[in-house]
Amino acid sequence: MRRSMAELLNELERHGVRLLPGGRLLVPGNVPAPLLMRAHRNRRALSAALAPPRG
Repeated sequence: MRRSMAELLNELERHGVRLLPGGRLLVPGNVPAPLLMRAHRNRRALSAALAPPRG
């Protein structure tokens, strides 16, 4: 996983945001808008990073 993606995941977890199957975000409360926009722009990469390894 790339460092930038790991940093994004850490930041999302810190704010309580969870990634649901299909790439949807579960936002529990007050999360900074720029963080949500960054997650939205990178939703495919987030899904790929959290998917179980193939093979």
